[in-house]
Amino acid sequence: MVKKNETKNEVEIMPFGKFKGEKLKDLIKNEAWYCQWVLDNFDKSSDIWKYMNKHKKTIANNYKEKVWGEN
Repeated sequence: MVKKNETKNEVEIMPFGKFKGEKLKDLIKNEAWYCQWVLDNFDKSSDIWKYMNKHKKTIANNYKEKVWGEN
């Protein structure tokens, strides 16, 4: 079962896989490569993909910073 924030109706916790139990906002900050993989590979109708897509600019910036050392 996917845990959602009741007021925003958004997914908050990764429900499965390598990062099961991690907060999605923490994944965006610390594991941008994984978030990009989610955007590239998950079904676009899934709640997790929708959450990541909503934050795709932040994911892209965090990914560039980790890989290339750019701000």
